[in-house]
Amino acid sequence: MFFLPFAWTPVTSPHAALMIGFGFWTFVAHLAITQAYRIAPPPVLAPFDYTALVWAPLWGWLIWAEVPEWTTLGGAGIIVLAGLYVVYREARRGEGRKVPDWRK
Repeated sequence: MFFLPFAWTPVTSPHAALMIGFGFWTFVAHLAITQAYRIAPPPVLAPFDYTALVWAPLWGWLIWAEVPEWTTLGGAGIIVLAGLYVVYREARRGEGRKVPDWRK
């Protein structure tokens, strides 16, 4: 923070436009997520969070040519398997149970 005045370079117009654009679309995305949680219960939306396990390495590879390490892929695999196990367990546990209607 102390060295910032010595290293600061003014933001150019194209970069300022990009920053404003990214800020706007991030704001829209947060509004969409908030609206989704108003409409549906969290257990219905939780699986969509797992798509970040696919998108983050994919964007890292496409934009920065990062190749995910085996530890990243292994950890993602464990998380996915744990999620599938929970879905399987809850489906077996819920046999014969009435599913609540969350749209009311």
